[in-house]
Amino acid sequence: MLEGLDTVDWADLEHAYGSADDVPDLLRGAASEDDEVRDEAIDALFGTIHHQGTVYPASAPAVPFLAQLAVHAPLQRDYVLMLLSEMANGHDIDGGASITRVRAAVADAIPGLLPLLDDPDRDVRRALLRVLITVPEAVFSHLPLLLERMAADPDGQMRADLMTTLARVDPDLDSAERRHRTGLDDPAPAVRIASAIALLSRTAPPFPSDVVDALADAYAIDGDGGFDMPWPGETTGDPLLGDALAEDPAAALAVASRLAGLGVRTREASWQAWDVVEKWRGQEAGCLPVLVAHLPHETDPQYLDNTLLRTARLATRIDEPDEVTLERIRAFADDHTAAVLPALARFHDPSCLTLAERALAMTEPPGHALKAVMAEFGERASALMPLLLPRLRDIDGHSVGGNNLLIALVQGLPGLGQAALAAVPELLAMLHERKAELAVCTTLGELGPPAAQAAPALAEICRPKRQLRLWRPRTSPTASPALRSRAALAHYRITGDPVIALEVFGDLLAMAKPHHWVIDDVGHLGPNGAPLLPHLEPLLTAETGWVRVSAAIELRRMGVTTATEVIAAEVDATPSGLKALRGLANLGSAPVSLEPTLRRLAESPRRLLHDGSNDGTPHDDDVLADLARDLLSHLE
Repeated sequence: MLEGLDTVDWADLEHAYGSADDVPDLLRGAASEDDEVRDEAIDALFGTIHHQGTVYPASAPAVPFLAQLAVHAPLQRDYVLMLLSEMANGHDIDGGASITRVRAAVADAIPGLLPLLDDPDRDVRRALLRVLITVPEAVFSHLPLLLERMAADPDGQMRADLMTTLARVDPDLDSAERRHRTGLDDPAPAVRIASAIALLSRTAPPFPSDVVDALADAYAIDGDGGFDMPWPGETTGDPLLGDALAEDPAAALAVASRLAGLGVRTREASWQAWDVVEKWRGQEAGCLPVLVAHLPHETDPQYLDNTLLRTARLATRIDEPDEVTLERIRAFADDHTAAVLPALARFHDPSCLTLAERALAMTEPPGHALKAVMAEFGERASALMPLLLPRLRDIDGHSVGGNNLLIALVQGLPGLGQAALAAVPELLAMLHERKAELAVCTTLGELGPPAAQAAPALAEICRPKRQLRLWRPRTSPTASPALRSRAALAHYRITGDPVIALEVFGDLLAMAKPHHWVIDDVGHLGPNGAPLLPHLEPLLTAETGWVRVSAAIELRRMGVTTATEVIAAEVDATPSGLKALRGLANLGSAPVSLEPTLRRLAESPRRLLHDGSNDGTPHDDDVLADLARDLLSHLE
């Protein structure tokens, strides 16, 4: 084994971390009978000659030796085969040279690997199939052997993998269709699943109901846990969570609902349902029952929290949930308060007010959950104030966790309406102690003129360094640009006097590269910001879309109508495009030339904008579509 290893000039080759002179020792380590040595060597090979999907000049020369290890190594030969599979399905950074050589080397190794189809270790046999499908041109002449094995192998999961392999390497579509249709009646559920997935992958949606039903039935009774080896290019070996089924949202939700209703594989069913919601618009009502049905089956606290938070996001698109749904969510209130609160709040369930009172008494209250309650219930949540005020005092705002908690609580205050004014003394104390200052300034500004007692403190923050008084003992001699900007805006909102704001914004906009959040603050001055036009107009050609859009929106608020073209040019399914849409919506109209773009954004059945957050807030793509639909009725 490993004959010829030292004849390769490894030092002259490179892998992910430079010289490949360590590869011979790693390959020898992979052949070791010492578990620790072997594990470390294989892990290192996965990170050097193959690193996060990339192959290198040293990768192809290693393939023949990996093939020898797959046949002769004492243990973990399936891992070696999976490495070969990942390498052949990888990419390179040298214009295609390395991956071409890797695939050629793997193709050359196939004849020597085929005897592993008879290996007594099922994992080795299954891993070999993952290698075969990466080089279908080298496998085509061996199709009779694969067909023979599929007919004879007594292992249902192995036959299922052979069905999947043949689906990817057999160019005869008619024979493949017949084979897959026959496979739907196989006694092994795994074979029926593989056959159904193969049929769906070759069928345009909407998928045939008989195939979808067969998939659901087989998946519901397959309990062998065989879905543990990803196929090349996939992150999971579970066919339910692949891309094929989710291309038809109705079919995917039908399968997920069937499993959830039976209480079988409910975690996978919930993931499938969520995948549909992440790919398609308007599927929330079908997803919610699947997620709720999964809740009592979930044993991992983190997964349970994630599922509850996902129901909170669904709630932003569902008007009235049934009482059974609410009861199932409430059942987890004691141990999962932080995740249950936003879900009940988004569903406007009054019971969350009592739960919020309990949450405020916790050692570490769930800030974002309480913020959701205040946002959804508004003045009806004002009864929380007597509990909230002492928490603003006693939370340590100088720790990361405490600061984040205070930020969330302070940001939620304006939702309480007039009741929030009782917090102004506490907010001023927080400014004095430098606790969550940016959030405090923002909230004071949103409270407006009734928070007049905060004006002197805000003006003090706005002062440049040379004028600062030392009334804030824990404050550095000058405030950050972000804090000065937000304090200036708050001062203007409270007093209506733009003098201090104009001075601060003038200083900040004169910076070499002003931040878009400063520009956003400037816009609230409206016509009073006219003296700042010379600072804003050059930003219409800024390098970043965020800055261009921010400047254009604020100029438009100041009456510069030509800025509308800059905003409209940025509108698209991107974060800065969403900002542009928000700006046009706030301005109240959009140019008629945007109609085709707005229709595309509003009417697409697929998600156009990704949003990976899971905090119970509306999906950015839903916000995008809603804004586009609204602007379609305000074209001019």
